[in-house]
Amino acid sequence: MAKVEPLAPPVVEPPAPLAEEVALAALEGCGPMAALELAPVQGGLGAAEAACLGEAMRDTSLRQTERDKLGRVRLVNDHAVCLGGGDCSAHETTQRYFFAEVDRSDAEMLYGWTRYLYDHRDPNDLDAAQDLLLWSDRTLELKAQWESVRHVERVDSLLHVRARVAYERWARAETLADDRAEKYRMRAQADAIEWLNYRRQLGRDDSEPRGLCVSVTSESVCDRFADDDQAPIELTLVSVPLGAQVLVDGEAVGKTPMTHVLSVERHAIRMEKGEDFVEKQISVGVDEPIRYTWRAKDASWTPGY
Repeated sequence: MAKVEPLAPPVVEPPAPLAEEVALAALEGCGPMAALELAPVQGGLGAAEAACLGEAMRDTSLRQTERDKLGRVRLVNDHAVCLGGGDCSAHETTQRYFFAEVDRSDAEMLYGWTRYLYDHRDPNDLDAAQDLLLWSDRTLELKAQWESVRHVERVDSLLHVRARVAYERWARAETLADDRAEKYRMRAQADAIEWLNYRRQLGRDDSEPRGLCVSVTSESVCDRFADDDQAPIELTLVSVPLGAQVLVDGEAVGKTPMTHVLSVERHAIRMEKGEDFVEKQISVGVDEPIRYTWRAKDASWTPGY
């Protein structure tokens, strides 16, 4: 197994609330303007102020933009408390709610959350590893929001996180003789190769991603797929409603939402939920979609990149 040093965490400081957000919070009765301008950045909101912001963020009678702004003030405060060595539970609860119910379109916010989960992870927790891989994937879907050096560094960091976590999950599953070990090994191989290729494209040291790759497969496989458009690709399969049975080339592989690594070629995908089903022939490749969503109600099939 590869012996890899932990990734040094980059500085991801919470942004200070904008004047418009602070003004809105004051109007909602969550505290005086003077306190709301400085206290959140220092993690200094009182219990009543923080609770008021949390309630406002959850108030569905408010406009979505208002809930977003109020939630960000609360998030800045909770993040600052956590960074200062305080209780991180409020930060985790508020952040998950914000993403689930308010907004999940800010790449930098998702990046900060993904890095937080990585830096606080338990490498023996398989469920936590799956959660972290999901957030990494969601963040990478928004990578077009970054430019120049930040784009390169953020993508490199996220590919590192995915490769490392996928490797740890496989290693733990192997130790537990978990039936999913082979599936996890394929994911770890795909993630290591993707990071390996990215590092080589940048002209950076590739010893760490290659070490992870060799740990889950052979050197010949890693060298064959490095800089090769025939490397296996991971697809994300989603259905509405969730819980559809998925068959790939006639073999049941799990239920939605799920990820599955496939070879670069044509594949038959079938999803089944109750009496509803869909069957599609898809092409897997570097320029092909990596996410498919089936909505049973209107029989729609939506590819995504």
